[in-house]
Amino acid sequence: MPPAATLTRSTILQWALTSRILTVAWCVLSDLLLPDHAATDVERWQADQEAVLPAWLTRPFTRWDAAHLLRVARFGYVTDRDAAFFPLHP
Repeated sequence: MPPAATLTRSTILQWALTSRILTVAWCVLSDLLLPDHAATDVERWQADQEAVLPAWLTRPFTRWDAAHLLRVARFGYVTDRDAAFFPLHP
């Protein structure tokens, strides 16, 4: 009977890091290959001029509700519409 595989801390870290990198790569690749849905009355996040990361890398993670959450994180709850994105709100 072969010995049971032991999971070391470095093995777990390696799997976790690899899965995150593959997930980000999949998101970026699918964003580049698939056309965007042209929805109306949808808030879109506009990156700053001094953005550290390029737009092609951040665009998959700044759409739909993410745009609202990023605005709330940056400017706070300033409109009635922001109440829908209150923390732990169902």
